[in-house]
Amino acid sequence: YPKRWYILLLYCGLNMSNAAMWVTYAPISDLSQNYFDSNSFSGSLSAINMLATSYQVFYLPGSWLTAYLMKKYGFRYSVLFGGYLTTFGAFIRLLSAIFRNQLSGDSCYLLMLLGQSFAALAQPIYCNLPAAVASIWFAMNERDTATTISALFNPVGSAIGQIIPTLFVTNSNLNNGMLSLMGLEFALCLFPLILASIYLNDRPPTPPSHSTSLKVEMLTSMKSLQKELTILLT
Repeated sequence: YPKRWYILLLYCGLNMSNAAMWVTYAPISDLSQNYFDSNSFSGSLSAINMLATSYQVFYLPGSWLTAYLMKKYGFRYSVLFGGYLTTFGAFIRLLSAIFRNQLSGDSCYLLMLLGQSFAALAQPIYCNLPAAVASIWFAMNERDTATTISALFNPVGSAIGQIIPTLFVTNSNLNNGMLSLMGLEFALCLFPLILASIYLNDRPPTPPSHSTSLKVEMLTSMKSLQKELTILLT
C-alpha cells in the first residue's frame, strides 16, 4: 500500500515535534534564566536544566503508558494520544509566554514545566514504537528502512530544537522572542497532529506480510478465547 509512506511521514512529524520541545531551553539557558527571573529559583541553572530533565523523569511512566495504549487501543490511538499530549503541553507553554507580564517568574516557570511534562510523558510513544510502525505497515524487506527512518527523526527534532531558539530569543528581544518561539513550536506540534487525526490509520486493510497475518490471527484467537473463558466463569 503506497499509503504506508504517508503513515510513516505522519509518525515522523509527530516524533520530530516532540523531540524539538525537549531541548528548547538548552541553547538559550542564560537567557532563560533572565526570562524567569535570575534572582529566584526558577531562574537558576538547575531549574532551567529541569525543563529538559523532565523527559528523563517521565520516560518510565511514559513507557508504561505506551504499552497500555498499544495493547488496549492500538497503533492509531496511541500515536494520536502522544500527539495530543505534546500539543497540549506546547499550548500550556504558549499560555505561559502570553501572560508572562502578568505572572511572577516562578508562576511562569511552573506553567512551562507543566507543559514540558506533558510532552515528556508522550516521548516514549515515539521512541518505543518505530519497530511497531514498520511491522504493522511494511513488508519484511522494508522494515529495516522504515524503522531507521522513524527512529532518525527523533535526533532530527532535537537538532531543530537546538537551532530555532537561538534565532528568536535574544537579550534585546527576550519576552517577545520567547513568545514567538513558543508560538512556532506550538504550530509545529499542531500541524502534524491535525494531519494525523485525519489520515492516520490503525493498520492496512490486509497484513503486509505473512508473519503479520499470523500475528493478527493469533491475537484475534486469544481475544476470542478470553471472552469465552469470561462467559464460562460468569
